[in-house]
Amino acid sequence: MKYFTRLKIYKASNVSFNPQTMEALSYDWWRFVTTLNGVSIFNNATYSVSTCAHQFKVRQLMRDLNLPVHITLHHTRKSLSAPISAILDEVKCLRAINEDLLALTTKPRTHKTKNEERRQEVIANLSTITELNKLT
Repeated sequence: MKYFTRLKIYKASNVSFNPQTMEALSYDWWRFVTTLNGVSIFNNATYSVSTCAHQFKVRQLMRDLNLPVHITLHHTRKSLSAPISAILDEVKCLRAINEDLLALTTKPRTHKTKNEERRQEVIANLSTITELNKLT
């Protein structure tokens, strides 16, 4: 991505990143990086093929600039223009995933090792939900 000194932002084809405000936009409307209460949030949910490429470019740029990502969202397709709404949607998605995983563990003739993996994923999701709830 090219740095524009007058604008103080990085830009590439239909993606921009402002390192001062920690905000990235795809197509000038879908915000996938922002900060909330000093915590940087990166929405890694794929919205489209081109937006996926935008996310890759910005993540690489953030690594190169040593900018931290504190929270990564994986399931919500909401823009981070309203970060609390996106976080609440992520929590809702994680709860639905947990319900599905727990239902799978109660099915007859499921493998014990696979069920243990599902339980561990549920525990990880619950930990993520706790962290996300602290932001709202």
